[in-house]
Amino acid sequence: MPLTPLEASNRLNEQVTVEMLVKASKNCPHCSQVFLDSEGDHHDPRNMAVALTETGAARFKGTRIDDPATHFKGKIIRVQGVVTLKDNRLQIVVDDPRQIEVVEEKEREG
Repeated sequence: MPLTPLEASNRLNEQVTVEMLVKASKNCPHCSQVFLDSEGDHHDPRNMAVALTETGAARFKGTRIDDPATHFKGKIIRVQGVVTLKDNRLQIVVDDPRQIEVVEEKEREG
């Protein structure tokens, strides 16, 4: 069963599956990563960021997703990876599109 971002915060350095609504997303020009955030403000202490590496973002183009930030914003996703802290903020680093899937509404209800 997938964890919430809050539940995942207690699983640092562990491989987990997290389910979350992407409330904010952005392409960071400074670090060439794409961030998908569980909270509207990435400074919110409850926020968990899914950080798509530059390599990972490029691999999404092979799946016909040219702009992951726009594609995933407002959707419920399930992401697999290791929970880490960067600059005292929770994140899961993604470098393979297979680590993220969009959760269908009927799947959530069932």
